[in-house]
Amino acid sequence: MPTFKRLAQFVALSTVLAMAVGEWLVRSVLPYSIIKPRRVSRVRQIRPEALQLTATRFDCRGALGTRLVGWVFRTSQPPTRGTVVVMHGIASCKEDMLGLARLLTQNGFDVLVYDARAHGESEGVYCSYGYFESQDLSKAIEAVRQQDLSHGPFAVYANSYGGAVALLAMAKDPDIRCGVVESTFANLREIVNLYLKRIVWFAPQALSDAALNHAGLIAGFEPDAVSPEDAARMISQPVRLLHGTHDDRIPIAHGERIFRNLASKSKEWAPVPGGDHTNLWSSENGRYQRESVEFLKKHLQE
Repeated sequence: MPTFKRLAQFVALSTVLAMAVGEWLVRSVLPYSIIKPRRVSRVRQIRPEALQLTATRFDCRGALGTRLVGWVFRTSQPPTRGTVVVMHGIASCKEDMLGLARLLTQNGFDVLVYDARAHGESEGVYCSYGYFESQDLSKAIEAVRQQDLSHGPFAVYANSYGGAVALLAMAKDPDIRCGVVESTFANLREIVNLYLKRIVWFAPQALSDAALNHAGLIAGFEPDAVSPEDAARMISQPVRLLHGTHDDRIPIAHGERIFRNLASKSKEWAPVPGGDHTNLWSSENGRYQRESVEFLKKHLQE
C-alpha cells in the first residue's frame, strides 16, 4: 500500500510539473521563438557598390507606423520595364537579396528592396508572417511613387516568409501586377507546428496552436488570417511558383496547394528537382531564376 501511495504521489507531482512546464513553454518561450526572429543586418559587410549597384536610400512608414528601411536601384539598361519589389525570408535582410537585385537591374527592371519589420535596419519587434507585412508592402509601393523614385508598374519577387507576404498582398492590391514566389508555406498553423517540432522533440498540434494563439495576442495579429493558400483564391494576377522537391523546411505539398488555389489564368508551377529550401537560385546553373526573369518581362508590361 505505501508503494502504491508513493506511486500515486509521483504521478500527481509529475502531472503538475508537466502542466507547469507546458504553460511556461506556451506563454514564455515558444510564442517568442515564432514572432521574434533573429535580427541580422549585413549593411557593413555587404554594400551595393560592391555589386556595381547605385543605390538610393529608401525610407517609409508601414502598418502601425513602423519604419521600413531599404534601397531603390535603377536599371542599368534604361528605359525601365517596371519596378520589382524583392522580399527576403525570415531572419534575413535586404543585403542578402543584392545578387537578385543586380540580375534584375541588368534585365531592365528598377528594384526596391527593404528590410521587413523586425528585420535588419527596419523597426518593429515582432513579425506576423504577412498579416502586417502585406500592408507594409502596399505602403512601400505607395511611398516609392510619392518619393518619385519609380512609378511602376510593380511586381514582386519573394522568397519563403517573403513569399507569404507577397501572396497576401497580391490578394488585396491590384497595383502588384505579377509575382514570382519561391518556397513558401500554405498555412501558418501547419508550418508553425513543423517549425516547433524541430525545437521541441514532442510538439503536438495542440501545443503549437496554443503557442501561436499567444504569439498572435502578443504581436496583435490573427494567426488564422495568415493563409497564403486561401489568399491564392483571390489572386487574378500572373504568378510563378517555385518549390524544391527536397525542401526539408517547407514541404513541396504547400506550394502545390497554393498553386491549385490560384485564381490566375496565367500561372506557372516550377518544381525544382533536388532543390532544397535555399538553393533554387543556383539550381541547374541558374536556369529557374532566368526563367523567372523572363516571366516578369512577359507579364509586367501587360
